Amino acid sequence: MLPIGPNWQKLYDEGKCLYYGVPFNDEQMEELDAATSQLKREALIRKWRKEYQNQQAGSSEEIEDENNRIEELKRQILELDPKAVFRNPSIKSLEERLKRLGGGEEDETKDSPQDTTAQDEEVD
Repeated sequence: MLPIGPNWQKLYDEGKCLYYGVPFNDEQMEELDAATSQLKREALIRKWRKEYQNQQAGSSEEIEDENNRIEELKRQILELDPKAVFRNPSIKSLEERLKRLGGGEEDETKDSPQDTTAQDEEVD
């Protein structure tokens, strides 16, 4: 077995087993244990690391989009409430906060232009 450190069992029990920078699931750990040689284990780790890095690279664009959306929502909230404080905000919590502050009406009209035309027709 490859050396994994003294906290391995605790991390494994919590489902957070990181091995060479790659989180392993139960099936992968069983496959590692079943590997008969050090070379096979290292080959499996290289394969999983490459898959994990490719997955992380794809998700970095999504993370960047989420971060940009969060920053935009923070900016809108700060315009309405300059003393606002943010602690680990999510997009959903920021959108709800913006609606409470009264700035949500603008976002709703931007998201659904069909609704605004229907409202205009009803008013006339």
